Parts: sequence; structure tokens; C-alpha cells
Amino acid sequence: MRTRLLLVIMFSTIVILSGFSGLSAASVSPPEPQVVSVSWFSPNSTETVAPGMSDVPLIVTFISPLTLEDASVYLNLTKYNPSVLNYVNLHGYPSGPAVYNFTEIPSGEQITVMQLVNVSSDITTGGYREDLYVQGINSSAVDHFNVSFTAYILGSTQVTVAASYFGTPESQFAASPGMKNIPMTLVLENIGNVIDQNVSIEYIPSYPFYGYQQYFNISAIPPDETASVTFTVSVFNNASDGFYSQNLSVSVYGKTSLVQFRSGITGYTNITLVNTEIDPPVVYTNENFIVFKAFIEVTGNSVARYLNVTVESSDFTDLTNEYHLSYVSPGIYNFTFIMNSLSSYGPEVISVVINGLEFPVDVYVHNQPSPTISYHQSSMQPGVDKSVMYFNITNDGNETMYDIRAYLMLPGILTIHVPSSNPLASLTADNITIPSLDPGQTYELVFLVDTSSAASPGNYPVELFLGWHYNNTSYEFIKTFKTNASVSPTVEEKISQAFTFTPLTIGVLVAIAAVIIGLAVYAGVRRKKR
Repeated sequence: MRTRLLLVIMFSTIVILSGFSGLSAASVSPPEPQVVSVSWFSPNSTETVAPGMSDVPLIVTFISPLTLEDASVYLNLTKYNPSVLNYVNLHGYPSGPAVYNFTEIPSGEQITVMQLVNVSSDITTGGYREDLYVQGINSSAVDHFNVSFTAYILGSTQVTVAASYFGTPESQFAASPGMKNIPMTLVLENIGNVIDQNVSIEYIPSYPFYGYQQYFNISAIPPDETASVTFTVSVFNNASDGFYSQNLSVSVYGKTSLVQFRSGITGYTNITLVNTEIDPPVVYTNENFIVFKAFIEVTGNSVARYLNVTVESSDFTDLTNEYHLSYVSPGIYNFTFIMNSLSSYGPEVISVVINGLEFPVDVYVHNQPSPTISYHQSSMQPGVDKSVMYFNITNDGNETMYDIRAYLMLPGILTIHVPSSNPLASLTADNITIPSLDPGQTYELVFLVDTSSAASPGNYPVELFLGWHYNNTSYEFIKTFKTNASVSPTVEEKISQAFTFTPLTIGVLVAIAAVIIGLAVYAGVRRKKR
């Protein structure tokens, strides 16, 4: 009996001890992996991210104290804060984690995994708890680990207007009331600590500016850097000088905010005529193609809205259209006009009209008499060659004439005589060049002409074209002298004309014949009576 009791006690003790042993084995867990580094974009990077960023690489590095075989690793973004970080949908697959499979994860070796994520735009900056899931076989047992870590979202995005001006970076000006469709340039600055990508700008001009709704997109603005955008605005005519607040709508990473800036209307301009030039410097009556230049200066801190320039004169004819310029920057501008002088001489006036305001310019016009041309000729008869035509040119002015060209234009029955020994002379025989002709000097031009045998006696029109220069101008003065060349009949033609039978001459001849016959009969009768 005592022996049986002793066996029961020993068995119970063994069972109890076995139970304690099993309880101890079940409560001890294998050591889990440890996250040693969390970064954005690249391993060990110090760059940060901001709410609303997309396609951002989240990098996690861990160490497993155990050797794990046939292991799988991924980031479980839905375990703790499912609305903070979201998986990126790649290649059309449903959004989900990037799973990394390993044949073996050695004990103590650093393993790095990456997951592309979209950061919610509705969160605030701070640290958010996330989960690293690790699964593997250790000593024939499958172990599962959920290792938590903190992902810090500390980036901030803020775009401000660092500067605003009218014009372009290369050409700036101050705006003034009434300007239309002028460029307004804004310098945007990223004062946040992350790069701003795909920045969308919307601007609707408000008083004193007006214009259409405008959009602009900037691909990226790095931290502490700037980017310029240019909009088009007009200024109300009744706007006053001063600075006015305007608003931009700026969208970055899914968030839209209003950015205020100030723009000023401070522009003024002055426009005046500063100089004129005339070519030739000495102007004569009836002179053509005179070059008149007006130099106009625009000053001030703005641009001239418009610049309309023309010339007016009762003593000159303007051959040039009015100039119309818009938004003229400060500077000196040259406007060229082509003019003809009229017959008036003495002190004359050319008015330069700038935006309706007249600036008179005094011009002295010299009287220039035309040269005197006279004509005489030798006898011209049909079929006769080498008749002579004489033109006497006299310089009646007080300036020497230079480079005088004389060109004779003849009717069809008259031609310049060309010697058979020099047939090429026909190319220049009808024009003569005179080097110069002093005041009061006369030059006689001589042309040899042949008269066609088909010519009839009478007067035929001829013209002498005369062109010349004065020493102070490249303009050519011209004069055309018109006269008649007289063709006389030959002796044969005179006799033929004298005995041309007409009814009248036939009657006269019959009467004369009758008288002669009557006288002869009368004389015969008298002789017979004797």
C-alpha cells in the first residue's frame, strides 16, 4: 500500500513538472528583427517629404538576429495608419505592397527594402507608426514578425511672390493708367523645405487691372529657389498711382492656397523732339526725294503707350506714311521722311507732329532757276543724212552743275546718225555727258541725225532730257525741253507741189490756154487784112 502511494506521488510529480516545462517552452518567443534605418528617396538620405507628395520611395533597412530561410518581407501600410501612406499602383496592377522574397536572410546582416508610396495631402507634419512584416523559417519553424517603425513626414511647401514688375527680365518698365495688354512678371519663391513639383498657378486680374483668367504650370521649384511667370494685363484709364493687392491661386501636391502680392502703378513718360537732320543740307526749290530725319526722345520710368509721328508743311510734299508705335521704351528714336520741295523759296517750316503736338522746324529753301535751253537746226529733208541739231544749255543759277546727262528722244522719222565704221556708237549716240557747267556758262550739244525718206515735210516733236547734280547732294535734278524739228521738202517735191493738178489749177490753165489761143487767132486775122 505504501508502495502504491509512493508511485502515485512520483507520477503526479512528473506530470506537474512536465506541465511546468511545457508552459515555459510556450511562453518564450524568438527574437524579432530590428529596424535600423528609415529614409526617403534613397538609403540614409536626409531628404524629407511633405503631405501630398506622390511616387515617393520609402526606404527601410532592418537586421534579423536569426537566420531565416524562404523569407518574405514587405511594408504593411494599412496596419496602423491606413490613410497616411498609400501604395502606388504600378503597371496597372491593383495597389499593394512590394513583396521581397529571399532564399535566406543571414543573421545580423542588414537588409533594405523599398516601397513607392503616395503621401496623403490631408495630414499634418509629424511621425507616423508603420509596420514591417517579416516571415521566414527558423529551425524548421515558420516565424512571423510585425516590426513597427516611425515614418517622419516633416516637409513643408510654401510658395510666395518674391517680386513683381511689369515687362520682362530683359526689359522692365513702370505701368501707367490706360496701358493695354502689357506683361506682368511675378517671381515665385519656394520658402518650404521640399521641392515643389507640378506647381499650378491661376491668376484673375482685379482692379486696377483687368484681363482674362490665366493659367501657368511650373514643373519644379527647389527649396529657396525662384521661378518667373508672366501674365498679360491691362490698366484701367481711371486708375490712380499707387500699389494694389492681387491674388494668385497656387496648387502644390493637391493643396490650393491663395498667395497675395502687390503691384504698383507708378509710371510716367515724357516725349520730345531733340534733333532733326536734312539731306541734302542745302535745299532748292522743286527738289525731290529730300531725306528729313526727326530724332525723338522718350524719357521717364515707364514706356510710352503709343508714339504717332508725322510731318506737315505747306511748302513740302511728304511721301512717307505716318509712323505708329506702341509701348515704346525710354530712348532716342529716329524717324525718316522722304519729301519734295515746292516752288516756294526762302524761310519755310516743316512741323514734326508727335502724338498730335506740333514741333516746328525752320528750313531755308534756295531758289534754283532751271537752266535755259535753246534749239536750232540745219536744213532737214526727206532721205538726207547728217543733218545737225543744236541745243544750247545755259546755267542761269548761282551753283555749278555737275554730272550733266543729256538724252535726246526723237520721232520715228529721225534717227541718230551712226557711222558704218562704228556701229556700236548707236548705243550712246543719243546721250551726252557734261562733267560740269559753271554759273553763266553755255554748252552746245550737237547731234547728227538722219531723216527717213518716208518723212513728209512738216514739224516733228523732239524732247531733250536733262539731269544734273549740285555739289552738296546726291539727288538728281531734271528738266525736259520740248521743241519741234522742221523737215523741209526737196526741190523735186517743191516742183511737184507747184504743178500739182487740182480742179482749181485745171480751170486756171484752161482759161490761160483759151486766152493764148484767142490772141493767136486775133493776130492771124490782122495779118490777113494787111
